[in-house]
Amino acid sequence: METENKKGGPLTSYCLPVRFDLDVSEVSLGELREYAGMESVRQFFNLAVAGGNNPSVYVCVDGRKNLGQFTKTFFGKSATAEKGELLNELSKYPGLDATPLADVLRQIIALREAYMPLVLNEKGEIVLRKLTDNLRLKPTEQVVLVYAEVKAATLGLSEFTPVAQVVDGGIHAVPGYAEFIQARYKLEREKAANESRICYATGINHSDVVGHDIPRGYSFNSMFVKTTLHYAPLFKKTYYIRPIKSVVLISCCWNEALNCCWIAIKCVSPASTICCYPSYSAQTRHQ
Repeated sequence: METENKKGGPLTSYCLPVRFDLDVSEVSLGELREYAGMESVRQFFNLAVAGGNNPSVYVCVDGRKNLGQFTKTFFGKSATAEKGELLNELSKYPGLDATPLADVLRQIIALREAYMPLVLNEKGEIVLRKLTDNLRLKPTEQVVLVYAEVKAATLGLSEFTPVAQVVDGGIHAVPGYAEFIQARYKLEREKAANESRICYATGINHSDVVGHDIPRGYSFNSMFVKTTLHYAPLFKKTYYIRPIKSVVLISCCWNEALNCCWIAIKCVSPASTICCYPSYSAQTRHQ
């Protein structure tokens, strides 16, 4: 994390609570707390944001990057969503839909119109700058973590309380959140432990299949499965508006690469036919 501003001066970072007051149906900002690195990350239960199309279940986020996920956690993906994504996830686990946390989330969804003006800029984008506009931060200050606090006297929360925080090594949370985290990640660990993958040599699923590793070379399988490459800069700009010719050019280049780098792979069984696979060493042909 940055410790200096653009001018090279010291940078002070803060944690900012977003307060949902269910007693008076208001959303406000609490007092800034100085950010203490990993100690703050652990204290306010800042889970790593999962990539892809995974549901948002984050009651604390890095506001510079993930304020959108924080918003979806409580209010869903769209302005017409009837549930936030965390409430929707609770319903997937027996009993958790009837916890105080679920009650809190059902009431928070009604505060959408109070919350959205705090985070939406003039372009309709959810940005941290909009949330911190009225804080009058100095150039040497920034907000890093954004976390949720809730107050609901009818649910036993008479003071603003973080939805989740870690105190003395234990989770202190609105009842239902700790149970959700335990159930969710226990299920993911069990799924990972029991997951099987297909072995391309035998065509059979096994639990101990690993990717092919070439110590002094490069695996095409690894390249296409684990690597994202942007090829456009390799071509002339005039080809950007000529997609068909671009495809033809790519095909010609690929065929040329294949023609010069076919290698035989050892048969898996006597009945198998000889298999061929392109080797990344084809690049050496032009050196």
